[in-house]
Amino acid sequence: MKQVPGYTLVRTEDCPEQHGTLTVLTHDVSGATILLVENEDNNKAFGIGFGTFPSDDTGVFHILEHSVLAGSEKYPVTSPFLQLLKSSMASFLNAMTFPDKTVYPFATPNETDFRNLMDVYLNAVFCPLAMVDRAVFEQEGWHRDANGTVSGVVYNEMQGALAAPDAQLQNALERAMFPDTAYGFVSGGDPESIPALTYEKYQRVYRRHYSADNCCITLYGKMDMAEKLEMLDCDYLSRMPRTTTRPRLTVQDEQPGTCVELPYYTENPEPDEVQCALAWYTGAFADRERQLGVEILLDALLGTNNSPLKAALLAEKLGADIDMGFDDSTLQPTLELVLRGATEESARKFAPAVRKAVDDVLARGIPQELLLASLNSAEFASLERPGSLPDGVLDAINASTGWLHTGDPALLLHTDKLFASLRSKMADGWFDELLRSLFALAPVQVLQVPTLPKMQEETQAPARTEAKLVLDHPLTVADLGEGAPSAAGQTEQVAGATVLRHPSAGSLYLNFYYDLGHVAPEDLPYLDLLTDVLDELDTPTHTAQQLNTLRSTWLGDSRVLLDFWTGRQEGAPCHAKLTMSLSLLERSLQKAVELGAHAVWLWQGDHSQGKLPADAAEACRGQLIAGAKQCGNPWLPQVEALTGGVDELVRRAATADRRILPWEMQDTVSMLTPQLAGRPGTTVYVIGPEGGFSQRELDSLRAAQFTFVSLGARVLRCETAATLCLGLHWWASHLADPAE
Repeated sequence: MKQVPGYTLVRTEDCPEQHGTLTVLTHDVSGATILLVENEDNNKAFGIGFGTFPSDDTGVFHILEHSVLAGSEKYPVTSPFLQLLKSSMASFLNAMTFPDKTVYPFATPNETDFRNLMDVYLNAVFCPLAMVDRAVFEQEGWHRDANGTVSGVVYNEMQGALAAPDAQLQNALERAMFPDTAYGFVSGGDPESIPALTYEKYQRVYRRHYSADNCCITLYGKMDMAEKLEMLDCDYLSRMPRTTTRPRLTVQDEQPGTCVELPYYTENPEPDEVQCALAWYTGAFADRERQLGVEILLDALLGTNNSPLKAALLAEKLGADIDMGFDDSTLQPTLELVLRGATEESARKFAPAVRKAVDDVLARGIPQELLLASLNSAEFASLERPGSLPDGVLDAINASTGWLHTGDPALLLHTDKLFASLRSKMADGWFDELLRSLFALAPVQVLQVPTLPKMQEETQAPARTEAKLVLDHPLTVADLGEGAPSAAGQTEQVAGATVLRHPSAGSLYLNFYYDLGHVAPEDLPYLDLLTDVLDELDTPTHTAQQLNTLRSTWLGDSRVLLDFWTGRQEGAPCHAKLTMSLSLLERSLQKAVELGAHAVWLWQGDHSQGKLPADAAEACRGQLIAGAKQCGNPWLPQVEALTGGVDELVRRAATADRRILPWEMQDTVSMLTPQLAGRPGTTVYVIGPEGGFSQRELDSLRAAQFTFVSLGARVLRCETAATLCLGLHWWASHLADPAE
């Protein structure tokens, strides 16, 4: 993006993960940080996030989040956002209070709607009537009724939220881990402390934290960015000079070995409903490679009941279940393990059991196939971004988080290099050392014991009106447009089943529907139970752990659920289906057909993850046929599995005209060029495993006169490297003169 008046351009960069470019700006007058995510997504999004760090349990930032949405100078009505929900085309419209920030995001596919919502949001956060209308504070926060009882929207909400034992356990754990910083307080507000908040302090806190130099603004999608920046500058930011200093978070000295006992008051305390939470610090937020490594490691070891660490802990029979949590969005990320359904005696054995189970895993070594499966699963999730939040809203939250802790709003939007780096470290024991360091110190521990409850001893004109919200440019039918047309599907019969195909970009989605019309309605709950336990069941050919590993390795998402649809035929008011939904990324075998490969050899390297299946070649045939149908190539590559490792590979390649080895040590070898790739004759390209070549393999290939080449500075995945070599070879072979 070119320089925009009123802003200083920090940087512009490509971002393949967001399918576009990122631009970071600072506003000259106010000091606000702005991130532009420019791509072709029509579901445009906006977000503004403020650093909000509580200093007590009054929940002041939760109350402010509610309050600013209750009318502003330009829109002085009691419920502007409720009115917007009735008339807007927004796909997302909300606000969120986190332990260290408050974010106000929305998303909409309509341009007029976007401008309206952006103005309403900005006026709400920067010009709220709550600062001059005490009634808003009393309504959203707290007030005392005529009979002396305390009430208020946030007060009542938090009474319900903190009544649950899980919430009390979590708050106690955070207080034990962060006794001296903002993370030790209940950001939503503790009903016992909320009435201590005065209206005057509420105003002071707003003025301190809701300043333009303490915010990060995100604009996402396909839109005229210059127009939006001009509106921001003229209508709001240019009127807000910088404050003297921004509020900042402080770092907590770690508290290893802290133990807290917490009563949970209940009329019916049961001895086997004790809970025990253990927590560890996982390092600095800014070390994104380490935090992503922690996420992958925890999924591999604790993701399912059959994962090694969780299986070992469940085998101790200390309680009914064990949950794992990991939060890497705070300045000091943490992981926690929670033992549920224990007795007080067994709960005290939980920490030693975890220590022993971790030591046992380290003694055996972390299974590489589990790490690979979890890494693939995490990478797919980062690309597909499953969940209910629109992409632009998620980007706005992530931008606020990265800006808050490092000053870089684009930090969390880049992941490709992190995954590539972690792949290169899988075989060298990096994850083992990570596991050792994570659990090296004693955990922070909270023990929650059910206990019987203690015995208890015996005017001025309103700034807002009930009027209708008046927008500068109300959304009309003319603003709706034609909408994006859906691509037509194609129906065909395959093996007696009807297959409906719809095009998709980048990922393949498979949905299998099994009719349940013959199942009696009273039996459907049993099928629902089956979908819950299906991931824990063995099959005649695979254990549940093997199936979960295969699913994580090759599938982005896999779910089995019951679907109920309203029927359109007479006599069929409802249709019940058992649905299996799968998603996966396209791999390189179809590309091999399209690019004219003569043969594909699958070989077992010293650092290969897992063993080469005996039926690997046959398993690839379906992908090859699909690729041939797509591109019209009548010839399929010959697929063979070379189980003899590098020695068999060298023997098979001896008759080729050229033997080329792409190698990740790009500083010591030259690039693969069209002159080398495009020569007539047979060329064998050897692609190494994810863990890289061993020294023995390199020596054997060098002795067999393989030409070592580089594919560039990035460490590519094996399927990417294979596709690149085939593509370059195909392109070079079609040049009239490769030297040119």
